[in-house]
Amino acid sequence: ALGFKEVSLATVEGDRLVFYRASGITLPPETSMPVNSGVIGRTVSTKRSKLVKDTRSDPDFHAMEGFKGRFRSELTTPVIVDDRVVAVINSEDEKPGAYTEEDRALMEALASHASQALKRIKQLNLLSESEKRYRTFLDSQRDAIFVGNAEHYIYANPAAATLLGLDSPAEVVGKPAYFFVAPEDREMVRERTEARLRGEAVPG
Repeated sequence: ALGFKEVSLATVEGDRLVFYRASGITLPPETSMPVNSGVIGRTVSTKRSKLVKDTRSDPDFHAMEGFKGRFRSELTTPVIVDDRVVAVINSEDEKPGAYTEEDRALMEALASHASQALKRIKQLNLLSESEKRYRTFLDSQRDAIFVGNAEHYIYANPAAATLLGLDSPAEVVGKPAYFFVAPEDREMVRERTEARLRGEAVPG
């Protein structure tokens, strides 16, 4: 998207940088390097992007096996989640001075978007795990528990199904909100429910 010729992505896995995706170059299988090695290692330790205009003048530059002497410019950008570098976007070019400060800003913006996406994925995973634990807790209760909204039931535990003489909570979920209330009492229960939601005192 940015028009760079050779770009690779490395994830930080323990004390190694593992390269698993590249564009413009072919990586050997299972390519990795120590996390403290090269310009990329400097990016991980400082959590800041690095722009090297001429790799010959940078003592930290480290070419992977098979690429020695090929690249003269390097731009490395960290992807940070929860103050930890989880990956590095690495772009290299055969010409010296191939990258500008504008290129660095663009790569940092791209990395920032990736960081935000990974944070959202992490939050969704945590929420999913929390929901599983909560559901397990509710499912194990001896008391009948129903959860619903104004239209229908969205959850019932096994005890609720047993109370209603049903084989499974699945027979409750999706049913209209007042389905299990006797027809002659539905309007009264509906009015009391709405009054309770408004904060009014109603009989139990």
